[in-house]
Amino acid sequence: TRPTTTNTADEVVQVIAGAATDIQPGEMRQVDLWEGKRALLVRRPLPGTSQSQAPTEADFFAVSANCTHYGAPLRSGALGQCAEEVLRVRCPWHGACFRLDTGDIEEFPDCGSLHRFQVHLDDKKQVIITANKQALLNPKRQVQFCKADLSADRRVFIVVGAGAAGCTAVSTLRGECKFRGRVILVGAETSLPYDRPKLSKSLRVRTSAIRLHERSFFDDLDIELILGCAVTDLDTASRTLTLQDGRLLRYDRCLLASGAAPRRIAVPNHQLGNIFVLRTPSDASHIASTVPGKHVCILGSSFIGMEAAAAVAKTAASVTVIGMEKTPFERVLGAEVGSALQQLHEKNGVVFRMQRTLREYRGNNGIVTEICLDDGTVLPADVCILGAGVIPSTEYVRKEQVTVFRDGSLVADAHLCVAPSVYAAGDICRYPYHLAAGRSVRIEHWATAGEQARVATRNMMRDSDPAAPSSPSSGLGAVSSSATPVSISSAPHSHSGSQSHSRLQPFRAVPFFWTQLFGKSLRYAGHAYQYDRVVIRGDLGRLQFVAFYVLSDQVLAVATMNMDPLAAQLAERLHSTESLRLDEVDREELLAGKL
Repeated sequence: TRPTTTNTADEVVQVIAGAATDIQPGEMRQVDLWEGKRALLVRRPLPGTSQSQAPTEADFFAVSANCTHYGAPLRSGALGQCAEEVLRVRCPWHGACFRLDTGDIEEFPDCGSLHRFQVHLDDKKQVIITANKQALLNPKRQVQFCKADLSADRRVFIVVGAGAAGCTAVSTLRGECKFRGRVILVGAETSLPYDRPKLSKSLRVRTSAIRLHERSFFDDLDIELILGCAVTDLDTASRTLTLQDGRLLRYDRCLLASGAAPRRIAVPNHQLGNIFVLRTPSDASHIASTVPGKHVCILGSSFIGMEAAAAVAKTAASVTVIGMEKTPFERVLGAEVGSALQQLHEKNGVVFRMQRTLREYRGNNGIVTEICLDDGTVLPADVCILGAGVIPSTEYVRKEQVTVFRDGSLVADAHLCVAPSVYAAGDICRYPYHLAAGRSVRIEHWATAGEQARVATRNMMRDSDPAAPSSPSSGLGAVSSSATPVSISSAPHSHSGSQSHSRLQPFRAVPFFWTQLFGKSLRYAGHAYQYDRVVIRGDLGRLQFVAFYVLSDQVLAVATMNMDPLAAQLAERLHSTESLRLDEVDREELLAGKL
């Protein structure tokens, strides 16, 4: 690539990216633009078995070169399709997807959109990229948000839960949806929304460093915040929410995204000090300041427990993980992958006590000092960290109005609706998974929570009639007048309005999550609600492998380490075809050059 004549005073820069015929169909090429700033240039792949033909301007797209989440090079990602004739690129690290025609974020972490640059062919059939310099200085494209205008729209939309899902919902309302009614965000925590997954990977992270937005963001967009105040009752019949301080709020549409609470282990002396859960910045801070030089016992051998073990291994006197399964991660990742990750931890000094449960805590002067396991083993424990799963926070829901599953989650339809005018997202949401013939699943992934909130918010807008809103209310605690209720669809298990049902968007994202242990990243795409075998390709000992989770020869999910961008590629394959047989992996050379 080479830039045309330009200087720093110019508003735009033009770059010759190469001859159009030299860029192959489906190729993703990184192009230097200006002062270290780059673009991702993509040529549209050929459909099916079509023969190559002379490319036109419409075959080329140029967007920002790096993901807006953590800066991953999108050239190393996966090219896919989000709609007919509309291409997208998926980040190889964390699965964020971006439309190539607009640069808009399409799925997963609510991290901002890409810039899209103009592409044209000159008389010599060279590809020319034109970029605005000011845009290049900001890696994220600024979304055009709106503010409230109650004279134009008097509806009230309330979001319960100020986590990733709640934050995505309110920003989507003011951004993509251009909703001008009242938006109220209610959260039980006092903190502004933050990037929760970072807590278990870096205990000493500052709260200010992981905020998703500053308070000024919400103030500028007329998003009303009620933080440090939990919801105690939801009445779908009257469309009201009762807060713990007694305030009553009426809504036209409501999104429930209240998350989950860490599961406590109710054994003798569980009230002793230095027994921690890991859910909030305060939890992480207390653990980080208490652990150095102490004997640490971690109760639970799945993601939170294993990430916590990796986070404290260097500073603790000892770290012991207690798990119920034969190997860590066994239920989700299988015994072979779990064993490899156990060995990684053991090389870093972590000790494991598997197939064991906790019998009791023991302590002195109100502080835990040791624990006793079910086989009578006594371990020193100055600090205990619980990683025993979570319980959906849905105590405020009336079971006669909303279907509550046995684990406390809320049963939603394909559009994430749980009751007339009420939707759900995140840890509390159980929905029909389209890649499992509609089997009901609950996905505890941060990225999935955000994407569910985005889809649910769109449906809240499509399911709501702006011509018949509630009456305006002056204060946060004021009660608006009643609105016309939405009728319930006659479709089984569907709660969304029947008149607008066909306009609603089903939630059909392929789950994608990641973890990081001692500097090693594992990526997981899909959802293996059950599997009859795990097929490993690669070298588990070197932690360079892909694991296929297979049920009746269908690949339901994959886990990879040091195999980028394979997880992203297979996620796109599941997204586009909704099925993948194990024998197709070899036949289509998906692993070519990776083993």
